[in-house]
Amino acid sequence: MYTRIVKTKKESGSYLVLAAFILVVLMVTAGLTVDISRKFMLEQTAQDVADSAALAGADMMPDSAKARQACIEYIQQHSAGYVPYDSDIQITVSDEDRSGTVGVLVTGAWDPVIMPTWLVGNELYGITRYAIAVAAWDTSSKTIYGDGDLSNPPGGSYALFVGDTNVGSFLSGLDGNNLYFKGDVHINGSITISNSPQNTIVGSFEAGSSAGGGGIAVQDGVAAEPWPEIDADKFVNDVYLDKDNPADIARYGGAGASLLGTNGQPVKSASGVDVTCRWDGSKFIITTDNSNVTAASSSQTATWGNGVDVKVNGSLDINLPNTQGKYWLGSFQVSGTISVPATNNNTELHGLYADNADPNLVAIEGKDNAGLAVYAGASYTADQTAIDIQGNQTCWYGTVYTPGRVNWGGNFNNYNANDEGTDGNYDASGNGFVKGSVICGSITSTNNNFQIYYDAALSDDFPITNSPESSPPRYSTPTVWLQK
Repeated sequence: MYTRIVKTKKESGSYLVLAAFILVVLMVTAGLTVDISRKFMLEQTAQDVADSAALAGADMMPDSAKARQACIEYIQQHSAGYVPYDSDIQITVSDEDRSGTVGVLVTGAWDPVIMPTWLVGNELYGITRYAIAVAAWDTSSKTIYGDGDLSNPPGGSYALFVGDTNVGSFLSGLDGNNLYFKGDVHINGSITISNSPQNTIVGSFEAGSSAGGGGIAVQDGVAAEPWPEIDADKFVNDVYLDKDNPADIARYGGAGASLLGTNGQPVKSASGVDVTCRWDGSKFIITTDNSNVTAASSSQTATWGNGVDVKVNGSLDINLPNTQGKYWLGSFQVSGTISVPATNNNTELHGLYADNADPNLVAIEGKDNAGLAVYAGASYTADQTAIDIQGNQTCWYGTVYTPGRVNWGGNFNNYNANDEGTDGNYDASGNGFVKGSVICGSITSTNNNFQIYYDAALSDDFPITNSPESSPPRYSTPTVWLQK
């Protein structure tokens, strides 16, 4: 016996309804899945932007203005041009000026496709994400470079110190006529000196061994003195040129471009003309118009202090106009060779300070790297030329320092006792000299009237002090991290 089951049309229709209901549920579920996935993706994007913007701002600390601008620029670049409100970026600096925070709020909206308005409460579902980055840094006072800081032994007030200790090799030679040194000269190794009877020294001249001398009596057989040290890491720069940076090569290659400072602004001469820079494939070349490179205007003073200090990874030509009456108030640190070509006469580089006795000068109180004119060729040896001067009547004020060779080929004018660049003022007669001291591995001078004036008041005991008002603290690169 068996039972026969007969399907009716009514029962068949109920399956269709069930299938339709399940299809609708699946479609809604798929739509909600898309909505929710999109929501999570947008929230994660907003968090990533907030995190990165906060870190970008923290990298600029403790400069609050630069930190805020870095945050804004990052958000605009990664959020379709969205401009955050001022209150969306909160920046704090600790009382001890050693750390700070950058908080960034990123807001957006999620436009649901399936999820109904009654469920989200609005046509747009708001997205808000927040990040805090912490920055920590060190502060230190400005650096003063002078002979008194160079670890010289007592009594070593050197106009010229030559560190090469190879006696008999004669790497060094002062072969021009009418040499003039005011201050002591110490040669660790051997040196040749022209026999000009007009050679003069106001101080002592001692060497491991020597040949010649003329009017200078040399004390031979002296023991080598320790090499005076300068801490290169203390150098504070307003301009940085890097031969290994593709952006610098692209900017300054070819015809060159305006020289940019680390603040992103062009360096200008006193007449308001942009200083230019060019990369010629082997070195950077800095040029400007026939006026001074200084920070005379209030806007520049706020940015530069009173001097533009230049750091170069590579070699550099200083090629200012071939006319008397221009100067660069600032110092140079060059890893390679720094040179003044023969077409460039009367260049003045002030690494010391200037007073107001000459109305054409501005005081450079609080100048970074006070006392240092040039530090070149940090990794050079005594047989490698790090400083090459071929221009005539070149005047450098401050310490000229290199473990490499100084090659001075440009001529100076006759010595004038009444015009030694007193107090760092401009040399109105265009004689050409070094006012301060030359510390080098070796030296060759083929020019006439080579003159170095050591002045303790300029090279040891600077009358301009580094007060907090005139010389703000120098900050290290901050260490940054996200606060969790």
